[in-house]
Amino acid sequence: MSPDTEFGANEGDFHKLAIRRDEDRTRDAFFAQLHHHRERRRRRRTESVRRNMGTGRINRRTVNWRSKFPERSPDGYGVEVTVGLSNCHLVLWTGEIGLGTPPQKFTVDFDTGSADLWVPSSKCDESCDNLGGTEWRRYDQTKSETYRPVSNNTERENFEVKYADGETASGEHVVDVLHFGPKLAIEDQIFAQIMSFSKLQTCAGEEGVLGLGFSQVSSHNFPTTLSNMKNSLRHPIFSIYLNGGKDDYPKEVTHPTMAHSELVFGGVNQRHYEGCLTWHDLGQFEDDTGKPFEGYWDFRLDDVQVGGRSLQSTDLGIVDSGSTYVIGPSADVGAFAEMNKAMCFLFNSEGEIDEESMIKCDYPAGFDIAVVDCSQPFYPLELFADGAKYSLDKDDLVLEVSTEDGPLCVLRMNGSEENPAWVLGDAFFNRYYAAFDFVKKRVGFAKAAENSADECTSDLHLDISTSQPPNRGHHKVPIGLPASPHNEDSSHVSIDAPPMKDHEITAKATDSGKSHKGTHKFGLAVFGLFAVCVVAFFLFVQNRRKRTRLNLADFSELTFAEQPKAGDVEMT
Repeated sequence: MSPDTEFGANEGDFHKLAIRRDEDRTRDAFFAQLHHHRERRRRRRTESVRRNMGTGRINRRTVNWRSKFPERSPDGYGVEVTVGLSNCHLVLWTGEIGLGTPPQKFTVDFDTGSADLWVPSSKCDESCDNLGGTEWRRYDQTKSETYRPVSNNTERENFEVKYADGETASGEHVVDVLHFGPKLAIEDQIFAQIMSFSKLQTCAGEEGVLGLGFSQVSSHNFPTTLSNMKNSLRHPIFSIYLNGGKDDYPKEVTHPTMAHSELVFGGVNQRHYEGCLTWHDLGQFEDDTGKPFEGYWDFRLDDVQVGGRSLQSTDLGIVDSGSTYVIGPSADVGAFAEMNKAMCFLFNSEGEIDEESMIKCDYPAGFDIAVVDCSQPFYPLELFADGAKYSLDKDDLVLEVSTEDGPLCVLRMNGSEENPAWVLGDAFFNRYYAAFDFVKKRVGFAKAAENSADECTSDLHLDISTSQPPNRGHHKVPIGLPASPHNEDSSHVSIDAPPMKDHEITAKATDSGKSHKGTHKFGLAVFGLFAVCVVAFFLFVQNRRKRTRLNLADFSELTFAEQPKAGDVEMT
């Protein structure tokens, strides 16, 4: 089909695209996510957007695009932990954590767009049975030796999170140990055990969410996972590599069988990106009072382009691993879709698209699905920030799915009229490796690679494959004082020197032998002189003792100054 041919035309008639979901779990998950975004757009409140650049600010409740009603209810020795992540049909990536003693394992979605940690509870009502069935693992406080309640205040224990698409989860806060593999355990981590769900969407049986955002986007005032682990890591950094080319969830299994992606706590893995990380400072928001709002992994965009055309509705980017697509302002996403000759639709009541559900791509409320010609040339989405360009092309933004009428190429993008930013979800992570520094408040990107041989000097100190921290065993939080630098193993020191030729080695060895004989004679002479001095000093002291008479009364008026303790010595 040529680029000028009307997509969907069939001898003058509009070609109906019936995409009712069937037993294909991959396709089912994909379209469920489209409906998920549709509900999110419908339920969002309309508020004025205020920015802290120029004369405006952004209101944090408007910025909280993931949650409709946000209710608030250094570099040193440490560990580096790698958590395997599994691709669930390109909808989300999951990894395993443990809670309690002994650890109870859960598969969770690691989400940089939120800060809460929750898992289903053994006390959950029938909603858990409806969502997860018997295969859904649930936290049982009676089986943990380290469980304890948060407080005796019932209101303080309550937990509830409400998402913009109408999904809710409610339960109670508890305290227990959070495990990341065998190397890292966070003691006294507060999280929520969920006792009731409403309309929760899952991909393939994942059992919870672990938020990796800052505390200001949490639904409570308790310490978050990031704040608790900060002093335990070798570097206050975590990094994410998402491999979108391999699905780790078999069609008939609710738990993954492989993990081709990874999350690193405490550093980065240069094996999974090319070149060097480019860092961007956070801090584009202010709250209602004008103070900095440090909740999201946000950075400023200098420009966003498609085919050389600037999309200027917003200059803000948010990095969110909990979102499947790239989400932007409706006007900009619509312009991008039209530039690529897409056809945009709203789902009808039967979950299908046809001629009656077709809309303009720049429809203010946004579209449900945008379809492009699979063989048509494609303009990439280009984002510019701090001199770097990040480009998402057809392989990143178009997903081919099967339908009753053959393959369908669908944009992995969605728009929202009230969205104040470009939200860079998993479609962005599939192309770019991302590192998150939660002390210096910055985010870094580099082109992702499945197996890279590149080595960046400026990132070398962060690389888990090259840094060798002391073996401190099973790391727990809080940690005491860091190991003294004097305890480091300094026995293996290598010095690079130019190689010598054979005759040079022989000459130096001969000279070294002559020098050794002379040094030996000189050493004997010095030793003899030293021995004579020691004997003379001994005789002098003995003779002086014989002539000295001690009178104890002479010491009665003496006072002695207190000697400084070792810890009081001032080091210069």
